[in-house]
Amino acid sequence: MSDATAKYKRMVMTMKWIKESVKDLKTYPTPRKSMEVKLDSNEGKNICLLDVCESTFLQDLQINLYPDGQSCLLREELGKYLGLPAANIVAGNGSSEMIDLIMKAFVEKGDKVLSVFPSFSMYGVFAKIYSAELVSVESRLDFSLDVNAVIRKAKESAPKAVFLCNPNNPTGYLLEKEEVEAIAQATDALLVLDEAYMEFACGSLAQDVTAYENLIVLRTMSKAFGLAGLRLGYLASNEGIVEAVNRVRPPYNLNALTQY
Repeated sequence: MSDATAKYKRMVMTMKWIKESVKDLKTYPTPRKSMEVKLDSNEGKNICLLDVCESTFLQDLQINLYPDGQSCLLREELGKYLGLPAANIVAGNGSSEMIDLIMKAFVEKGDKVLSVFPSFSMYGVFAKIYSAELVSVESRLDFSLDVNAVIRKAKESAPKAVFLCNPNNPTGYLLEKEEVEAIAQATDALLVLDEAYMEFACGSLAQDVTAYENLIVLRTMSKAFGLAGLRLGYLASNEGIVEAVNRVRPPYNLNALTQY
């Protein structure tokens, strides 16, 4: 039996066990290309400070021990940055883990998840993994977004969650703060506002999360801070949502080096 035939037989056997919602998924492509500027993944220059790189901080990390399972000190610092208490922050292994945790905590089989097109592909990927239906509102030809169309679609489809990337990836379109507030007030769904690129814009709703029952704001250290290799993402929300997300968050989900 050839290697190709053996591999095919193993794949056929595996398919009888794999979840129906995962059968049609493809492995997310992460090509390793050497380029000075990588616009596809939006990676920045290596800005690690020399005094940190040359310090002996690795000796202080105690990597023989599990890291802080609550990321307490890190969440305090992230909270200071956003102007929020640490109790309103969940930190994790990139924004993708935050999206995954939100889906785990709130989205059930058969639920609808609303987003726009084009936008960050992982909203649809995680919706499919959790057997939810992705409902999309298409951007206009100039890539602007019809807010009224989003509100209408939310009322028609009654989604469990609405995912909006602001500024949008990959179009760069920025919703005004008043437009996002209008969507949050017009729907009973969770509004997940992905602000991965907000450091390059203005109009964040991060400081307003406690004023809403349904608002979650996602942030990352991968873009403006140039720390993509550390895989640090976090969310801000009211304490009820934070508590629900923490119920499904794996223990020790953020390593000691990233927390440092």
